[in-house]
Amino acid sequence: MEIFLITAKQMITLLCFVAIGFALIKLKILDQNATKVVSVIVTKIFIPMLCFNTMSNKMKVDSIAKSWPIILTSVLFLCVAFFLGKFFAKFFTKDRNENSIYTYGFAISNMAYIGYPVVNAVFGETGLFYIMLFDLPFSVFVFTIGMSMLTQQNKIRLKMLANPILIAIALGSVVGLVGLQMPEIVTNITTAGANCMSPCAMILMGLVLGKATLKDTLLKPKMYLVSAVRLIAMPIILGSIAYFVCWALNLDMLYACMTIIAASLPMGANSVAFVESAGFDGKVGAQSCFVSSLMALITLPIVFMLLQMLNLVSF
Repeated sequence: MEIFLITAKQMITLLCFVAIGFALIKLKILDQNATKVVSVIVTKIFIPMLCFNTMSNKMKVDSIAKSWPIILTSVLFLCVAFFLGKFFAKFFTKDRNENSIYTYGFAISNMAYIGYPVVNAVFGETGLFYIMLFDLPFSVFVFTIGMSMLTQQNKIRLKMLANPILIAIALGSVVGLVGLQMPEIVTNITTAGANCMSPCAMILMGLVLGKATLKDTLLKPKMYLVSAVRLIAMPIILGSIAYFVCWALNLDMLYACMTIIAASLPMGANSVAFVESAGFDGKVGAQSCFVSSLMALITLPIVFMLLQMLNLVSF
């Protein structure tokens, strides 16, 4: 029950910041153009700082042996998740933009904005390190195919990979593997920035939601069906596959644990950040992210508690 309460408290804390962002718009303290500015700050400054910090602290030579199977598992998970995302999305809309948002949201969970802070709070920095490794293939997908889908670009450009998050992961990995001791001022700055990531990301979601009425979001049945697919159907399907494969091949259940955690998180908030930064309407993405985050207050603590009860948490 303790892990249930820790997870629930973390989710409530994050949703409080969503309420702050919502209030800032509704009280006209910030105008609606603030969403684009905040989305740039979150994706280009705070998330890279978090990634650099964790990778530089946890990526060591002796961890590589356990790292590559996690990444391979993630690639397989991503392929299945994307196929399922496209399959489920067609039942909810015929609009091209909305279809892209739903496909992305079903396949890509809110790893950076909710997954990282929740895993860090519940399982500590070691758990955060493993989930970041698992997230590497997803990050490549997000900044290539994912970004192309959400911003309606027809071509995938390699320069999309030259983004602050992937660069920060690469630099952090090099620093960790080499054992380079960073100056204290650099560590202090990146740590402070990393701590800002989750609150600012949730405020961004609130800013986008502030453009619509809360009633319009909460009384929309489709959003609850979409969230049910993300939080219930996806974890059951992907978690069952991962568990069976690990059991059949006598693999470390850590890989099944990472799969289940990733599949159980709310819809990816980049469907808000990327869409808004490209000048498109991110309301559908914000609504689905918000409702799935609300529902995750119940589902995510239950999933984490089950992982512990089934002894799937090996870190």
